[in-house]
Amino acid sequence: MLELSHVSAFELAEHQITVNTVLPGAALTPGAINAKGPLSDGPATRPFFASDSARAITNQALAIDGGFSVS
Repeated sequence: MLELSHVSAFELAEHQITVNTVLPGAALTPGAINAKGPLSDGPATRPFFASDSARAITNQALAIDGGFSVS
């Protein structure tokens, strides 16, 4: 999946089209429900990649998991 994003970013750069990968958080399971830590509003409340501010960001993989991958 990441390789498709990398190739797409390279191929579409000449058309000023950016390609980024959002890696969503874990699935809702009993273990995730009982996990400690702050609740997240979710990535849908932060439309950064859809704004003009993001035109210089391409070929990035962004983990939106509330810090889960750090632990």
